[in-house]
Amino acid sequence: MNRLKKDELKEKILEGYNESQDLRKFVKEKVRGEGIKWSEENKSNANWTEMTKKVFKKIGKEFGYEIEDTEENKEFMALDQVWFNKENGEAVLALETENSARIQVILKDEFRKLLNFKSDYKILIWYKKRKEEEEDEIYEKLQKKVNDHPKVLKNEVFFIIRLWQDGKVIGITIRELKKGKKRKKESNLQVYDLDKPEDKVKEWKEE
Repeated sequence: MNRLKKDELKEKILEGYNESQDLRKFVKEKVRGEGIKWSEENKSNANWTEMTKKVFKKIGKEFGYEIEDTEENKEFMALDQVWFNKENGEAVLALETENSARIQVILKDEFRKLLNFKSDYKILIWYKKRKEEEEDEIYEKLQKKVNDHPKVLKNEVFFIIRLWQDGKVIGITIRELKKGKKRKKESNLQVYDLDKPEDKVKEWKEE
């Protein structure tokens, strides 16, 4: 099996969110006023997590990988999802989702798991209510964790994926982190416009 290419994976992630009818339904049902209501009162965020894992499971199967997924309350190696090479059992991708914007939770839990797991790609997904909110400090903290961890290899790629809302537009941002590298440009994708649900999505890049 050929090694998974970074740019091809990123494009598939953007495509996967673009085509996710579950995401569109989720957004349409959960938006209240100006912000997305990511979970119902007194209920867990299980629907959000399952929707995310479904997007990645479809992508992983298209690439031909074996997928180990969370079932009920039992997580495989404490991760939400892992892709394996069917030929040799090598872990290729690890996925973790966080249903809040609390950076301390992300650093101490989800991101810590990814730092200590060996795979070519590490995916962290979280959300913010506003696209324009300042995030440089958060990404600097994540980059520092990558740089300082003694067992993170230079060829491992971290994709930090954030869902955001800008008015009635819902989108995602993907940023790449690697050990010893400066933060690279981000890829943005407008997934859904509540005022124009039939419009095609819009993608743009920023330095």
